[in-house]
This record gives sequence, structure tokens and C-alpha cells, in this order.
Amino acid sequence: MLGCFGIGEVAELVEGTGFENRHPGNWIESSNLSLSAKRNQHLYKNMRIFRRIVLYFSLAIMYLAHTLRYFYLRAFNGHKSVQGVRVILVRDGRVVLVRHWYAPGVWTLPGGGAHGNESVEEAGKREVFEEVGFSIDSFGGEVGTYEGNMGAKDRCTILFTENFSGGMRLLPSIEIMERGFFDLAQLPATLSPGNRRRIEAYLSGVRNERRQW
Repeated sequence: MLGCFGIGEVAELVEGTGFENRHPGNWIESSNLSLSAKRNQHLYKNMRIFRRIVLYFSLAIMYLAHTLRYFYLRAFNGHKSVQGVRVILVRDGRVVLVRHWYAPGVWTLPGGGAHGNESVEEAGKREVFEEVGFSIDSFGGEVGTYEGNMGAKDRCTILFTENFSGGMRLLPSIEIMERGFFDLAQLPATLSPGNRRRIEAYLSGVRNERRQW
């Protein structure tokens, strides 16, 4: 936050639209204003650096959690492969994103891993209801299925739909700390890079793609 000023307003004052042009001898006020503006700019820069650190830390936690889950399912549950799903829920030019407690610095698409003999569609419906609260009536299609970092047996399918009902959960859950709609033309800077690529692919009309995540 920059108090009462945005960055543009601070820059405008520093460039000479403040006290110094209104009355001679007001150089003290002008000097104090410049120092305040510099402090605000410095604070803004530090906040950007902090947010980026939190983003990278959250992405690292998500990668670690996925890796541990992959090896656990392969080693102890006898899974021949690990199938995940993410769902692009679109309404009125906006998309649903969530934030997890264990990775609070990054927004992602709702989704998770398929259980047992669940199909991708069944897993997508269950995960969306658990994380967001919406009930999916039907899917519009598949953006693609992507091979994860663990190789060919580590896959994630991206589904999309505009056909869902019910209401979004308002309170945090054990897993999800926040959820919300975001303008597709103004996605948050802290959106997961991989999820951003999948949303951009959806908007570009990509369907049934097969490639690396």
C-alpha cells in the first residue's frame, strides 16, 4: 500500500506539480514531499520483492507436495500411474481460482488427484465441489492432458465448463484458504505459471492437446 497516493500520483508530485511551483520559499515542503515519495517507492519495491519470494516459495511447496504424493501412490497404493485434474470454470468472462493454506502465495485452478477408479470427469466434479462448492452439470471439453515432472506416468488433464450450478463457499476450509472469480483479461500476477499457460491455451481454442506440462 502507498497510503493516499498511487505510484502515478507520487511521480506527478515529484516531477513538480507539488508545493515548489506554487510559492517561492516552499522548498522545505517540496523536499519533505520528495523524501516521502522516495520512501513510498522504496516500500512498494520491497513489497513486490516480498510477494515474489512468497510466490516462489509457494510454488516450491506445491512441487514438493506433488512429488511426495506421486511416490506415495506409486510405492504404497500400487498405482501404475498418477492422474490429476484441473478445471477451468468460466462465467461471464471470469474464471474461478483458489489458494491453498500450504501454498498461500499462489493462485491455481481448482482440482486434484483422481481416487481409485474415478474417471477424470468424476474427479473434476468431486474436486470442484469440495474446494469451491459448485456442482458441475457437464463439461464443455478438454484443453489437454499433460505429462508432469515425474514422467509419462504423471499426468494432469485440464477440463473446462460453463455449465455449473450452486454457490461458491464463503468460508475457508481445511485445504482452501480463499477462492474467487477473476477477469480472464486480468489474471492475478501470482497465478501459477503452469495454470496460466493452460488458461491461455483454453482462450486460444486449444483442445485435446498432448504435451509436457
